[in-house]
Amino acid sequence: MTICRTRLFNCLQTELVLSPAAIALALRQVGPDLDLVPVVLWQYGLVNLLELE
Repeated sequence: MTICRTRLFNCLQTELVLSPAAIALALRQVGPDLDLVPVVLWQYGLVNLLELE
């Protein structure tokens, strides 16, 4: 896992209290384009718009 992915993973776990499975799902969906992770999390109902701000 790259440093960017590791930081993102840690942030999503600590700040938004997402499970490792939810984060892994989003990472699988976006591939190398980490900019789309918030969109995927929202599409699957794992975060709401307030959490994305």
